[in-house]
Amino acid sequence: MNNLQKRNKKIIRLLNLNFSYKRVAKLYQLSEGSVRQIYKLHTIEKKRKKIRKQLFREIRKSNDTDKKWPMPDFVDSLKLSLRARKLLKKFYKSHNQTEISLNELMDSLSPQPESEKVEYHTIPLIHQKQLWKKTYWEIVECLTRTRLCDKFSNEWKKRKVIINKLLDG
Repeated sequence: MNNLQKRNKKIIRLLNLNFSYKRVAKLYQLSEGSVRQIYKLHTIEKKRKKIRKQLFREIRKSNDTDKKWPMPDFVDSLKLSLRARKLLKKFYKSHNQTEISLNELMDSLSPQPESEKVEYHTIPLIHQKQLWKKTYWEIVECLTRTRLCDKFSNEWKKRKVIINKLLDG
């Protein structure tokens, strides 16, 4: 945890002890607006964690890679940067998808099977405007780290072998 995160944690603790925004702002030499923003971001993250926990529990329980999940909630539940989440949502919205399955997610990140060669341009998500290779790899690594369900993990391992060829090529 860096110094900024430690400071924000202390600010949240004081606010939870009913200190006013004004008093906390004065203590940390911040504007009241900054303190409000820190608290707002904290409550948003707390809500995301709760949704993530519930959604991932349901995904693990179903162990079904074809079952559809609410796209915005699912994307927000992944531990991705704001940029990566926005680009993923934009990609699925551009394909009129309000719900996605784990298979659809893997398909959007994987080179298409009809391609003879494993290349970036054969990956559907790469065609999303402003999605750079760095963001693509962030998403790939996030899915590799995230424990969704056994069926997903087994399939993702197979696809990841193919995806890793992009690094070698």
